[in-house]
Amino acid sequence: MNNSETFKESVSIIIRELSLIYPSNVEIGISDTTFYRIIMKENKTVLKCDFVNDSTCYYGENESSVFFSKIDNPYNILSNKISALPRSEPKDVADILFLSYKYNFNWSTIIEQAQSKDLWVNPIDVSSLIETFPINLFDAINWINKPDYLAAQKHLKQIAKDILLGVDNSLVG
Repeated sequence: MNNSETFKESVSIIIRELSLIYPSNVEIGISDTTFYRIIMKENKTVLKCDFVNDSTCYYGENESSVFFSKIDNPYNILSNKISALPRSEPKDVADILFLSYKYNFNWSTIIEQAQSKDLWVNPIDVSSLIETFPINLFDAINWINKPDYLAAQKHLKQIAKDILLGVDNSLVG
């Protein structure tokens, strides 16, 4: 959602509907005025759903799929992940890394977009947070395919360098 006044009510409806379908399997992990995390568990499977009431600064167009009519685009997700780095969530850093493997973009543009969402964002601080990220925190992520941590750390250092230089993403490919 984008700066919606009905964000909390909309998420409450989703939680209520999921709780009807999956009684006792739905829990609220985090709730805030602009962010909710719902955790659903079934046997050994855990699904975390994050709902974000995005700022009015939205970049690009929504995408769609067979299952969902509105999906955030990768560039807006990337700028959101950058602005969320102070949360110190390993998944945010992993998302930045894997979006960098897949998409062409200019880091200066992404940083500018993130700055419009959160005032703390600047190339030096973002670069520092990414370059000094303790790679062992990736252990907290439930990977389908665990990445090579040494390669990931090397690539995070490259991302940090690209951000400082304000150049095109050099990891795509």
